[in-house]
Amino acid sequence: MACDQCFRLKVRCDAASPRCANCNKLQVECTYLRPDRRKISKLAVTNLVERVRLLEHTLQQHNIPIPTSIRSSKTTAISFQNLHCGSINGDTQPFSEPLMYTKENDETQLARERVLIERIDRSSSLTPGLDPEIELLVKRTGSLQFTDHGQLKYFGATSNVHFLRDTIPFQVRAPDAPPSSHEKDKSPSESSLLEYISPATPSIPRELEDHLIKLYFAWENPYFRVVDEDAFMSARRRVLSRSNQEDDLPGPFCYSEFLVNAMCSWGALFTDRELPDLPSLHDFFISQAREKLERDLDNPTIATVQGLAMMSGSEASRGRDSRGWLYAGMASQVAHHLGLHMDVGHYVRSGDITQNEATLRDTTFWGTYVIDTAWSYYLGRLVRPVVNVNRNPAQTPSQTRSTQSQYWENYTDDLADLPNYRGQYVDPVASMWKQQLKLCFIMERFQNTLYDKQTSSIGQLRMHTSAVTWALDKWMDELPSDLAVDCDSISNIYLPHVLVLHAQFHEAMIFANHPFITEPRTGNGHFGLLSLQTQKKCTESARKISQIIRMYDRLWTLRRMNIQFIHPMFTAAIVHLYVACTTSMHRLDQYKSAISDLRTCCNALRDVGKYMEIAVWQLRSIDRIRQVWYDLLENHAHGMSDAPILSEQQRLLSPSFNVDKECDRWTAIETVIQEAVSLTNTNLLLKEHMTWYDAWMQIQDTIGMDPFSVGFA
Repeated sequence: MACDQCFRLKVRCDAASPRCANCNKLQVECTYLRPDRRKISKLAVTNLVERVRLLEHTLQQHNIPIPTSIRSSKTTAISFQNLHCGSINGDTQPFSEPLMYTKENDETQLARERVLIERIDRSSSLTPGLDPEIELLVKRTGSLQFTDHGQLKYFGATSNVHFLRDTIPFQVRAPDAPPSSHEKDKSPSESSLLEYISPATPSIPRELEDHLIKLYFAWENPYFRVVDEDAFMSARRRVLSRSNQEDDLPGPFCYSEFLVNAMCSWGALFTDRELPDLPSLHDFFISQAREKLERDLDNPTIATVQGLAMMSGSEASRGRDSRGWLYAGMASQVAHHLGLHMDVGHYVRSGDITQNEATLRDTTFWGTYVIDTAWSYYLGRLVRPVVNVNRNPAQTPSQTRSTQSQYWENYTDDLADLPNYRGQYVDPVASMWKQQLKLCFIMERFQNTLYDKQTSSIGQLRMHTSAVTWALDKWMDELPSDLAVDCDSISNIYLPHVLVLHAQFHEAMIFANHPFITEPRTGNGHFGLLSLQTQKKCTESARKISQIIRMYDRLWTLRRMNIQFIHPMFTAAIVHLYVACTTSMHRLDQYKSAISDLRTCCNALRDVGKYMEIAVWQLRSIDRIRQVWYDLLENHAHGMSDAPILSEQQRLLSPSFNVDKECDRWTAIETVIQEAVSLTNTNLLLKEHMTWYDAWMQIQDTIGMDPFSVGFA
């Protein structure tokens, strides 16, 4: 039987003890937590379930409360075995007694922060002989990691996944989209969804297509705004009203079937409507868009750029980040190919093109630029937008927009047939464009700083990040009133894309002040001098994101959300996790606030994960990071005993150390995360409509361990 790591990598395992050859090469723990299917008996499982039910019934007969389910993991196991402490109930507070703040408590917290950062810095070694300062920069700004498919991928600092280091990051096993016609000819047996595809393409009702397009314009386009809605709808009406004799004529440059299918793939994520002949509207439209793209690439238009930009996010929403990354790059390159990055005012004045076409070119280019920047932060990879090498850039949409008011409509499934009940709100499009591009320029500047080879020390990096922090503060100070958000308000109404803009700002502020990026090397005598200021910026922004999540849920619900909001949730959750696992137990307010905000972020990722698998991947990555950080902070058998922390004996004798509280800290953290993770698995079970045994086996493959051990049975 292969070990867990070899099973995930799909490689041969020699089953050597205590560690197989592959695990020894990767320097990871060699475990066999996954049950051996060859030894699994359905009868044995059934008997076990019946026995558990009998025990529960016996407890109920004697009025004994059934214990709450404890989701065991490596973290909890170590806590119970080594510290001999109990878990907390999810409905009670982990700590109740008042504790006094002392200087020693503050030093204890600083020591935990220092230990975690140093051990992350030392957790892997790069090229021998490399300058230590350069090596530190390289490790803090990204890492190569094996995926579940055994391939190396690069994840940068802003991806948050680089925290896992040698641990394989969890990736959603999203089903492939239905193959296009030429893909079916090549490998029909490789697609798990091929059985749902009929020989003839199903006919999509016009009413449903219009509905999905409206959902796209209501919930996804307002933030990236790569498509001008008025121009698109006008072109669509012209194309659909043409006679059969005119079908062979070229369509408008801002309309194509590829673009329509890309839009509908987004709308399908925001609707609960279904077609009986199709298992997934989203997968169907993705398949159709891939097929239509082949024709568009021979003679690309503005619609091709727009469709590629949409496809990048639509593919990413299902956990297919490689396809999404490539589509985003294609959109940028085709935009360059069409010269969308250039100012075409001269051609407007000469009458060669209309002002409307020039405006569409500008909108498409800058919308693609915003998407490019978003991808740069999502994966932590430096991109080189065309704007950097252009001496005559395209006009920004805020420069060319008319003064006529525009409106955003709260369009949903429930309100589709009730136009009188849809809320309409003034949409500050010009202000949004102006401030969004300013923010993207600052974010791009920060990314360039992270990966610039001229930055040769943490000290230089801190100088740059301080400048970025100042620029971000200035951006917020200059924010116009129509984009201002009061996170403490419970009565004001803010548009969804305005809330996403603020979440993006706070995420940028987090990265500019992130301790794992900017903190000096431990032992140089300067650790912590700037920590209070930077950590305050970092934690305050993370808390603001949690407040924005709650505000978004109250105003619009989390059922429909722009994909750009997901990564700030992930980033904020990592900060809350960091605060929760390093804060002194004598700072109860700070600790409880971190736990509460962590729960907000994890639950939001769980809810969004019901229709965007990317959120599930990030939620489970948080759980993996929790396990890694626990090992670094609490498990002293990991070979780093020379780190500058108190010895085990000193820790136990210290008046500020309490065994029960240290255990409760991690149990509370694990409970918050596992509650969200377990519900995503339950949703998967209900969605697939499988028998309970098949579902049990699928969950086992998904989480990589026995479902009984984590409370599913």
